[in-house]
Amino acid sequence: MVKQYGFSLIELAVVMMILGLLLGGLLGPLSNRTQLQRLQETESDLALIKQALISYAIRHGRLPCPDTNAETPIDLRDGLENNPLPGLRCGQANGIVASPNLVEQRKVVTGFLPYKDLGIGQYDSYGNAYIYTVSLSYADMPSSLDPTPFPELTSTSNPPPSGACELPRADLAPRPSFSICSKGGIRVLSAAGAPTPIYDDLPFMVLSRGASGIAAISGLADQQENTDGDRSFVQRYINTSPGNEFDDVLMWVPAPVLGLHLIQAGVLP
Repeated sequence: MVKQYGFSLIELAVVMMILGLLLGGLLGPLSNRTQLQRLQETESDLALIKQALISYAIRHGRLPCPDTNAETPIDLRDGLENNPLPGLRCGQANGIVASPNLVEQRKVVTGFLPYKDLGIGQYDSYGNAYIYTVSLSYADMPSSLDPTPFPELTSTSNPPPSGACELPRADLAPRPSFSICSKGGIRVLSAAGAPTPIYDDLPFMVLSRGASGIAAISGLADQQENTDGDRSFVQRYINTSPGNEFDDVLMWVPAPVLGLHLIQAGVLP
C-alpha cells in the first residue's frame, strides 16, 4: 500500500499567511510608486499651466476669467472663461476702479480652469478638474482706467511723474489691465485660520485636489480652505496620516514675477 502525503490545514494556513505577507510587502511600495508618479505628472501639468497663463497675459494684457459653469450634478463646464458683456469683469457687478480700497484689492473669482482658452488639458492625473482662482484686478478687461494703480502710488501733479505707477493719461493708448505695481488678492497660509500668510499679493492660484478629489470638500479644515471659493489657500506637505490628511497640490506665480515676464515681452514698461 502506497502511503499518500499531503498538507494539513495548519500547514496551508501558514503558507497562505506567508504569501499574504509577501504580497502585502510588494503592493505597498507599488502603491507608493503609483502615487508618486501621479503627483509628478500633476506637477508637470501645473508647470505647463503656469506657462500657458503667463503667455495668455502677454497676449491679452490680462489673465483669463475662470470657467464658472457648474461641475455637478450635470457637468456643464465648457472650458471657456465666463466673461460676459457688457462689463467684461468675470461676471462681477463691479470691476476694479482707480485707487481701489482694500476690499476691492482683495476681490477674487473662483471656478474651473478655462482649459480651451489656454489650449491645455482640464484634468489632473487623478481625474479631477483643476480649480482656478484669479484676482479680479488682473482679469478685468482693459479700459481707460487701467492699469489700476496700487495702492496709492498716484499723482495729480502736472506734469505727472514718470514711471509705470503713474496715473494713465487720456492721450495714451489703453495699457494692460494691470501694472507692475498692481496688488493681487490671493494669499497662502500654513494652516486654515493662520493669522499671518506665508505668501500674499498673488495674481492667481491653480489647485489640484489630489487623490482625495471631491471628497476633500467635506474633509479636513486645510483642504476645505482650498475649496471654499475665498482668497485664502493652505500649502502643506502631503500627508496621508489618518486625521491629518492633506494631498492638495497648488501652483501660483507671484505678482513681481508675472510683471517681469510682461516687461521682458515688452508688454509693460
